[in-house]
Amino acid sequence: MLKGVVVGFICFILFLILHILIFHNRQVKYRFAILLGIFGSLLPVYIFLYALIPAETMILIHPDPRITPGAVIGFSKVFNFFLGLFIYLLLFFGYCQFYFIIDRSISVRIMIELEKSEKKKLDFEEIKKVYNPDYIFLRRLKHMIDSRYITKEGDAYRNTKKGKFVAMFFKFLKEYLNLGEGG
Repeated sequence: MLKGVVVGFICFILFLILHILIFHNRQVKYRFAILLGIFGSLLPVYIFLYALIPAETMILIHPDPRITPGAVIGFSKVFNFFLGLFIYLLLFFGYCQFYFIIDRSISVRIMIELEKSEKKKLDFEEIKKVYNPDYIFLRRLKHMIDSRYITKEGDAYRNTKKGKFVAMFFKFLKEYLNLGEGG
Protein backbone atom coordinates (compact mmCIF):
# COMPACT_ATOMS: atom_id res chain seq x y z
CA MET A 1 0.00 0.00 0.00
CA LEU A 2 2.80 2.42 0.69
CA LYS A 3 4.41 2.30 -2.76
CA GLY A 4 1.74 4.49 -4.40
CA VAL A 5 1.78 6.96 -1.52
CA VAL A 6 5.57 7.30 -1.65
CA VAL A 7 5.57 7.70 -5.44
CA GLY A 8 2.78 10.30 -5.16
CA PHE A 9 4.87 12.27 -2.64
CA ILE A 10 7.96 11.99 -4.85
CA CYS A 11 6.01 13.37 -7.83
CA PHE A 12 4.70 16.23 -5.72
CA ILE A 13 8.25 17.10 -4.58
CA LEU A 14 9.32 17.05 -8.24
CA PHE A 15 6.35 19.31 -9.02
CA LEU A 16 7.45 21.79 -6.34
CA ILE A 17 11.04 21.80 -7.58
CA LEU A 18 9.95 22.41 -11.19
CA HIS A 19 7.49 25.10 -10.13
CA ILE A 20 10.11 26.97 -8.13
CA LEU A 21 12.74 26.69 -10.87
CA ILE A 22 10.41 27.86 -13.64
CA PHE A 23 8.70 30.67 -11.75
CA HIS A 24 11.91 31.95 -10.18
CA ASN A 25 13.87 32.03 -13.44
CA ARG A 26 11.16 33.21 -15.85
CA GLN A 27 8.42 35.80 -16.02
CA VAL A 28 5.36 33.54 -16.43
CA LYS A 29 2.20 34.95 -18.00
CA TYR A 30 -0.30 32.08 -17.76
CA ARG A 31 0.65 30.87 -14.30
CA PHE A 32 -2.10 28.36 -13.60
CA ALA A 33 -1.74 26.83 -17.07
CA ILE A 34 1.95 26.31 -16.30
CA LEU A 35 1.09 24.73 -12.93
CA LEU A 36 -1.34 22.38 -14.66
CA GLY A 37 1.28 21.59 -17.29
CA ILE A 38 3.86 20.71 -14.66
CA PHE A 39 1.31 18.57 -12.81
CA GLY A 40 0.25 16.77 -15.98
CA SER A 41 3.80 16.23 -17.21
CA LEU A 42 4.59 14.35 -14.03
CA LEU A 43 1.74 11.86 -14.46
CA PRO A 44 3.86 9.70 -16.81
CA VAL A 45 6.70 10.02 -14.29
CA TYR A 46 4.34 8.66 -11.63
CA ILE A 47 3.50 5.67 -13.85
CA PHE A 48 7.18 5.10 -14.66
CA LEU A 49 8.30 5.27 -11.01
CA TYR A 50 5.42 3.08 -9.91
CA ALA A 51 6.36 0.45 -12.51
CA LEU A 52 10.07 0.77 -11.69
CA ILE A 53 9.65 -0.05 -7.99
CA PRO A 54 9.27 -3.82 -7.50
CA ALA A 55 5.77 -5.04 -6.66
CA GLU A 56 6.91 -6.54 -3.35
CA THR A 57 8.29 -3.22 -2.09
CA MET A 58 6.42 -1.15 0.49
CA ILE A 59 3.27 -3.26 0.73
CA LEU A 60 1.17 -3.99 3.78
CA ILE A 61 -0.24 -7.36 2.73
CA HIS A 62 1.75 -10.49 2.09
CA PRO A 63 2.29 -10.83 -1.68
CA ASP A 64 2.44 -14.64 -1.61
CA PRO A 65 -0.74 -16.06 -3.23
CA ARG A 66 -0.46 -19.13 -0.96
CA ILE A 67 -1.05 -16.85 2.04
CA THR A 68 -3.17 -14.02 0.57
CA PRO A 69 -5.95 -14.70 -1.95
CA GLY A 70 -5.11 -13.57 -5.50
CA ALA A 71 -8.16 -11.30 -5.70
CA VAL A 72 -6.97 -9.43 -2.61
CA ILE A 73 -3.47 -9.04 -4.09
CA GLY A 74 -4.92 -7.80 -7.40
CA PHE A 75 -7.25 -5.35 -5.70
CA SER A 76 -4.40 -4.16 -3.47
CA LYS A 77 -2.18 -3.40 -6.49
CA VAL A 78 -4.91 -1.43 -8.28
CA PHE A 79 -5.95 0.37 -5.10
CA ASN A 80 -2.31 1.20 -4.29
CA PHE A 81 -1.71 2.67 -7.76
CA PHE A 82 -4.79 4.90 -7.62
CA LEU A 83 -4.23 5.83 -3.99
CA GLY A 84 -0.83 7.28 -4.94
CA LEU A 85 -2.38 9.23 -7.82
CA PHE A 86 -5.06 10.50 -5.46
CA ILE A 87 -2.42 11.61 -2.95
CA TYR A 88 -0.55 13.45 -5.72
CA LEU A 89 -3.80 15.12 -6.85
CA LEU A 90 -4.76 16.18 -3.31
CA LEU A 91 -1.30 17.59 -2.66
CA PHE A 92 -1.54 19.53 -5.93
CA PHE A 93 -4.99 20.93 -5.05
CA GLY A 94 -3.82 21.90 -1.57
CA TYR A 95 -0.76 23.58 -3.01
CA CYS A 96 -2.94 25.49 -5.49
CA GLN A 97 -4.88 26.96 -2.57
CA PHE A 98 -1.61 28.05 -0.96
CA TYR A 99 -0.29 29.42 -4.26
CA PHE A 100 -3.39 31.49 -4.95
CA ILE A 101 -3.28 32.97 -1.45
CA ILE A 102 0.22 34.21 -2.30
CA ASP A 103 -0.73 35.35 -5.81
CA ARG A 104 -4.23 36.76 -5.38
CA SER A 105 -5.08 37.42 -1.77
CA ILE A 106 -6.23 40.99 -1.20
CA SER A 107 -5.64 40.61 2.52
CA VAL A 108 -2.05 39.46 2.05
CA ARG A 109 -1.36 42.29 -0.41
CA ILE A 110 -2.71 44.90 2.04
CA MET A 111 -0.59 43.50 4.88
CA ILE A 112 2.49 43.63 2.63
CA GLU A 113 1.73 47.25 1.72
CA LEU A 114 1.33 48.12 5.42
CA GLU A 115 4.66 46.49 6.17
CA LYS A 116 6.37 48.27 3.23
CA SER A 117 5.15 51.68 4.35
CA GLU A 118 7.57 53.97 6.14
CA LYS A 119 5.62 54.08 9.42
CA LYS A 120 4.29 50.49 9.06
CA LYS A 121 0.75 51.85 8.97
CA LEU A 122 -1.56 53.47 6.41
CA ASP A 123 -5.01 55.00 6.59
CA PHE A 124 -7.77 53.86 4.24
CA GLU A 125 -7.06 56.49 1.57
CA GLU A 126 -3.33 55.65 1.62
CA ILE A 127 -4.13 51.97 1.19
CA LYS A 128 -6.31 52.81 -1.81
CA LYS A 129 -3.41 54.78 -3.33
CA VAL A 130 -0.91 51.91 -3.09
CA TYR A 131 -3.44 49.16 -3.89
CA ASN A 132 -6.03 50.61 -6.20
CA PRO A 133 -9.40 48.79 -5.99
CA ASP A 134 -9.96 49.37 -9.72
CA TYR A 135 -6.76 47.42 -10.41
CA ILE A 136 -8.10 44.49 -8.37
CA PHE A 137 -11.29 44.32 -10.42
CA LEU A 138 -9.53 44.81 -13.75
CA ARG A 139 -7.06 42.03 -12.93
CA ARG A 140 -9.89 39.67 -11.94
CA LEU A 141 -11.89 40.52 -15.07
CA LYS A 142 -8.84 39.95 -17.28
CA HIS A 143 -8.22 36.61 -15.62
CA MET A 144 -11.84 35.55 -16.17
CA ILE A 145 -11.63 36.60 -19.84
CA ASP A 146 -8.33 34.74 -20.30
CA SER A 147 -9.86 31.67 -18.64
CA ARG A 148 -12.92 31.95 -20.91
CA TYR A 149 -15.43 32.37 -18.09
CA ILE A 150 -16.62 35.75 -19.39
CA THR A 151 -16.39 37.81 -22.55
CA LYS A 152 -16.30 41.55 -23.03
CA GLU A 153 -18.91 43.07 -25.37
CA GLY A 154 -18.17 46.78 -25.74
CA ASP A 155 -18.10 48.11 -22.18
CA ALA A 156 -20.11 45.21 -20.76
CA TYR A 157 -19.19 41.72 -19.59
CA ARG A 158 -21.16 38.51 -20.16
CA ASN A 159 -20.78 34.95 -18.90
CA THR A 160 -19.74 32.37 -21.46
CA LYS A 161 -21.39 28.93 -21.32
CA LYS A 162 -18.52 27.85 -19.10
CA GLY A 163 -19.01 30.91 -16.86
CA LYS A 164 -22.75 30.36 -16.64
CA PHE A 165 -22.24 26.74 -15.60
CA VAL A 166 -19.67 27.70 -12.95
CA ALA A 167 -21.85 30.57 -11.67
CA MET A 168 -24.93 28.35 -11.34
CA PHE A 169 -22.94 25.57 -9.67
CA PHE A 170 -21.41 27.87 -7.06
CA LYS A 171 -24.67 29.77 -6.60
CA PHE A 172 -26.30 26.46 -5.73
CA LEU A 173 -23.49 25.57 -3.28
CA LYS A 174 -23.54 29.00 -1.63
CA GLU A 175 -27.33 28.83 -1.18
CA TYR A 176 -27.25 25.22 0.00
CA LEU A 177 -24.54 25.99 2.59
CA ASN A 178 -26.16 29.32 3.60
CA LEU A 179 -23.00 31.28 2.79
CA GLY A 180 -24.66 34.48 1.57
CA GLU A 181 -23.37 36.71 -1.20
CA GLY A 182 -19.71 36.66 -0.18
CA GLY A 183 -16.90 37.50 -2.53
